[in-house]
Amino acid sequence: MRHVPGPLQAPPRFEELVAEIGSAFIGMELNIPTSLENHASYIDHWLSMLREDKRAIFRAAAQAQKAVDFILSFHPDYASTLSQSHDGSLRCG
Repeated sequence: MRHVPGPLQAPPRFEELVAEIGSAFIGMELNIPTSLENHASYIDHWLSMLREDKRAIFRAAAQAQKAVDFILSFHPDYASTLSQSHDGSLRCG
């Protein structure tokens, strides 16, 4: 769900940031045409939170990577990559 600022809208939640980062990771890993600028502009909504908590981006990226690893573990081309990885995580990018 995209956050649309407005007077009655709640601020975006941390889970949405994790999902957006994960979406960007999966798109890059599977070569799905996407606009990284769109992901970047959406993530821009979290700048105030990220400014207040300097480690939030690292926590969000780590959680996104775990979710991506889980999702791609069901894809036959990536399941073997995950099982061969020395630390159990697929590196996107």
